[in-house]
Amino acid sequence: MWILETCFSMNSIVTLSPENRLDLMLYPAIPANHERQEEEEFILPGEGEVKDWDNFEAECGKTKYTIKCEDKHQCDYPVELKPWDCGRYECPVCFPRALRRGAVGIREHVWNTLVEMKKAWPGTKWIISSVIISAPESVGQMDYEKQHYYLRKSLKKLGTETVAATYHRWRYRDRVTGEILEAVPWREYEQNPERYERVLGVHWHCFTIGRLVGSDKYHKETGFIYKKMNVDNQGKTVPLKKKDIYAIAYYALSHSALSTTRRRHATHYYGNFWRIQITDKRYSTEPIMCPKGGHQRVRRTEFHSGINDCFGLEEPAVKMIVHRKWRLRGVDYPEDSDLDCGLDFTGIDAPVCEVEYVELDNL
Repeated sequence: MWILETCFSMNSIVTLSPENRLDLMLYPAIPANHERQEEEEFILPGEGEVKDWDNFEAECGKTKYTIKCEDKHQCDYPVELKPWDCGRYECPVCFPRALRRGAVGIREHVWNTLVEMKKAWPGTKWIISSVIISAPESVGQMDYEKQHYYLRKSLKKLGTETVAATYHRWRYRDRVTGEILEAVPWREYEQNPERYERVLGVHWHCFTIGRLVGSDKYHKETGFIYKKMNVDNQGKTVPLKKKDIYAIAYYALSHSALSTTRRRHATHYYGNFWRIQITDKRYSTEPIMCPKGGHQRVRRTEFHSGINDCFGLEEPAVKMIVHRKWRLRGVDYPEDSDLDCGLDFTGIDAPVCEVEYVELDNL
């Protein structure tokens, strides 16, 4: 015997057979108006359209202002050209700068979570790991929401729920050898797109803090597979440094899947990554000094009007510094804990808001 499952509509009840029940699991969510949603499409960073600016003087990549040394100093240190920047991953002009900002944001979020966990539980040896989690083929065929739903369920069996996950939709098949490459050759793909073919292979590039269960046990209980990347030849975990986190985050963002039909977040935070918060934020300015001449540089705004270019007034060049203080929510710190060491000094471009916070306990 098999158990009947029912699907409720406005005025009727439909009984599903086992065959139809399996098909329904692969369909996108049905909205309240009972009209099926269009299939969601995804692209890689830089494969979208350039932004249509409202200001006719603005244009992605065009110089917005310059930072240079005053002529009276006769300094030949290079002039910095600061462009108009839409800040979107999908923009073919601005995406490299957007990736750098996103990677800095992930680095600061992950690193400060580690710092706060060490202060909250000083007796435990916390280590950041780089992990790739791959979904089974059945989950990969589902829609975006279902994929992340089953990912969150699988994380409860991973051994730690402190996970920062960046979504990837494809792997790459070499058209010459027919091999599906485990490491995504995104730079080679950009230079030789005719050689590599995208194939569906849903996985997440993740940062984790905490001990993981054995990969065989994780696969047996969830159907998901994970592979730890920061291990040496003897299989021992190599702790990641701050610069390593930035490099891995930039690499992960560079070939993440971007939705063209929905506003999605690039990185999802779970566990203690979700519980971290900024409790204090302050701003200050710092002069931009010439490393060659030792004097303060100047900023000059540029105006573009037709074929004639003109320049605005020069003013001393400064950069904005953001001071942040981090703390874990709902955690009792030891009385002698130095909370001030959570004060962080980073540039104004970090962290960014391409994140989504999900609490696993709500599942």
